[in-house]
Amino acid sequence: MELLQHISPDRVLLWAFTAGTLVAQFKSARASLRDQGRRLGALEKAVASLEARVTALEASGKRG
Repeated sequence: MELLQHISPDRVLLWAFTAGTLVAQFKSARASLRDQGRRLGALEKAVASLEARVTALEASGKRG
């Protein structure tokens, strides 16, 4: 307890602000990565669909 008396209030506020900023950046990065994963998942589905269509066209002999 005696150690806490030697820490100035402005130092405590600085640490609290820094911690809050880091938590906010971490949450933002997680949300960004989650959104990027969703976009990539949608692109993978589109590519798979195109691959299936190309395979079907090649099998039918109607190459463009």
